[in-house]
Amino acid sequence: MNYLKNQLCQNLIDLNIDINNKRIGIAYSAGADSTALFFNLLELKKQYTFEIILFHLTHGIRKQSDIEQDYAITVAKEKGLDFYTVKINCLSIHAQSGRSLEMIARDIRYEQMDRFSKIFNIDYIFLAHHRDDQIETFYTRLFKGTGLTGARGIPSRRGIIIRPWLNISKNQILDYLHKNNIRYFEDETNKDVQYERNYLRKIIIPRIGERFPQYADSTGEFIRFVTLAVDQLQKTIPDKMIINSYFRKKDYFSLNELQKKVVLEIQLKKNCRQSNINKRQMTVLQKNLEKADREGAVLLETKDSVVIYSFSTIYFFNRTEYVNLQREKLPEKIEIRVGKNHFFYYIIISDFITDFGAHFKESVQECFVIDKDKINGTLYADFWKEGDFIEYDQGKSRKLKKYLVEWRIPWFARQWVPVLKIDNTIIGFFWNNKYFLSKLYYTDNKTKKRITIKITERKCLYGRFESE
Repeated sequence: MNYLKNQLCQNLIDLNIDINNKRIGIAYSAGADSTALFFNLLELKKQYTFEIILFHLTHGIRKQSDIEQDYAITVAKEKGLDFYTVKINCLSIHAQSGRSLEMIARDIRYEQMDRFSKIFNIDYIFLAHHRDDQIETFYTRLFKGTGLTGARGIPSRRGIIIRPWLNISKNQILDYLHKNNIRYFEDETNKDVQYERNYLRKIIIPRIGERFPQYADSTGEFIRFVTLAVDQLQKTIPDKMIINSYFRKKDYFSLNELQKKVVLEIQLKKNCRQSNINKRQMTVLQKNLEKADREGAVLLETKDSVVIYSFSTIYFFNRTEYVNLQREKLPEKIEIRVGKNHFFYYIIISDFITDFGAHFKESVQECFVIDKDKINGTLYADFWKEGDFIEYDQGKSRKLKKYLVEWRIPWFARQWVPVLKIDNTIIGFFWNNKYFLSKLYYTDNKTKKRITIKITERKCLYGRFESE
């Protein structure tokens, strides 16, 4: 009887996952853990109807990785399975960006898995993390400093990512492979105790096991208890403070102390993708939040995170993405034609419309509606620049920045505000699904022809900002 296969079935039931008629991706490194999971999925195919598609990512860090990639392709072909394999030079990215190699590899892994899932229409991606990984992760975070969310350990399910073996030990996996004479590769770097995780695995945890034989069960039970407690606590926090990449200062101070810590940890992990959150960083952020009142104040800046205060709102950014966005060269004077213009936004202009059905004011939240006969020149899309003015009514001009402040657009995001121009004259601007158009170009009951211009985001560069 195959204990691992039976446990896999039971765990999928406990996770409420039905694999029948599904497309299952497996992250297959050719190492022991993923190999055992892969062969147990092959066993399950004798009982259930589902597809297996292999995902293999080579980070370009180890010499052996090319051999493992070739082997993964060979295995997929031998089993008649579709596969996705890609090689990324993480060392080169690390040298150019200065980011930690661990975070680069992690981000690339999830980016590629997302791409893999879309290409092959994957229902679930199975990862082979096991109980020993869970324990190592817990102790690593504990010794380096973690909060409640970090003590939860590795989640068994997050979106389509499934880890069905978190209650299976490494020894059980190796025993299965050896008994069935199944080939797998060993990562030679796993023996190097200079790496923190290897030091824990090879030296610290075995010593704990010698003195406390039940440590694995006890640690696993504690992780389970903390996970339940934090999940319940998280339900008491308003969804908008967790889903969005920002929250209002007043909402933060409506929380109790435990809720405050949890929401900060979630934001730093989810949006800043900060690998380790230590006590000192949390203390600095909390103190700065208490006294935050200056527009544009940086509340926390680490190698992974940038936290900014603007208009009574706290925004969380991944540091690398934030720096890259600030450096990004924006296009200038994109001529608007019928169809779509692609840059940071889709700009869609309709053909000239003669059927006048609504005044501009009634459509202000949906698009620009402009009297065509009032346009003398070429329509352009551009981005706001310091010193821009708009003639909002006959003989009346105003600095555009004043509108941006009134609309509570954060200072760091103003460079991405699209403006509408006729030649070099600004006639309108757009932000957060709101449109502002100069009264000089309004339609009215005398309008014979109008054009409509709708702007939608091509990609979200900054999260969704609220307006008061």
